[in-house]
Amino acid sequence: PRADMLAPFRALEDQQLALVDRAAGAAEAKLRTTRAMIIRLGLDPDRFIGTGDSNGAAQPAMGGPFVPVSANVEPRFKDLFLSWRKLNTIQAAVASIPAFMPVRDYRYTSSYGVRSDPFNGSNALHAGVDMAGSTGEPIFASADGIVKTAGRMNGYGNLVELDHGRGIDTRYGHLSKILVHAGDHVQQGQEIGRMGSTGRSTGTHLHFEVRVDGRSVNPRPFLDASEFVLAAKKSTIGIPGRSFDPTAPQDFGPVLNDDIVTASADGAQAAAIRSFR
Repeated sequence: PRADMLAPFRALEDQQLALVDRAAGAAEAKLRTTRAMIIRLGLDPDRFIGTGDSNGAAQPAMGGPFVPVSANVEPRFKDLFLSWRKLNTIQAAVASIPAFMPVRDYRYTSSYGVRSDPFNGSNALHAGVDMAGSTGEPIFASADGIVKTAGRMNGYGNLVELDHGRGIDTRYGHLSKILVHAGDHVQQGQEIGRMGSTGRSTGTHLHFEVRVDGRSVNPRPFLDASEFVLAAKKSTIGIPGRSFDPTAPQDFGPVLNDDIVTASADGAQAAAIRSFR
């Protein structure tokens, strides 16, 4: 009978649809988790879903002849495609989130926010965090990006500034040596310089800033979220010669008198990280 002949095909179709449902559910769950992580950083997920590549282009390059989809196509296949497309977009964009620890061996010595200037005693904004270590300690790009600045800049001393797209930049100050040039494309975890004490500084350390839409924000939430962000990116970045756990407990040393005043005096006024959308 015809029904008996079609039974194996119907069973196969049921198995395929069950797999589609599970795949769609997994994609939606991953998408929700990644969106929640981005929101915890004070950013709008649409900032990442709404653009197609790390340079902020409206959509990725693509093309081909138009072939309309048959009305008989199972709608769950379309739902799966849309879910995975959103997930692929947002996971690719995660590479622009500065969550990779920019230095391997360090201790936090100065936090983000208002501090007393060690040179004149006035209250002033410290627009980043300071991570003290040894002269020549390698400094790494915290996210994929393009080098905007690589040279001397006011109180920063030797500075590298990276543009990660989607309005996100990072700055790496007081370097003893710069290993990149303006216009270079760098990858997350790539060495871009060496730790030093150039500029307005009283000791060897890295001044690390995160800027969103031209304004400084607290870098610590980004660095504290490094394990999750790197997992979301689904890539492993190795540092030759040493293993590195970005979430390992660190030695918080004494406050280092540093560049509290001029670190970002030329930039826009800082605002709370949660205000950015």
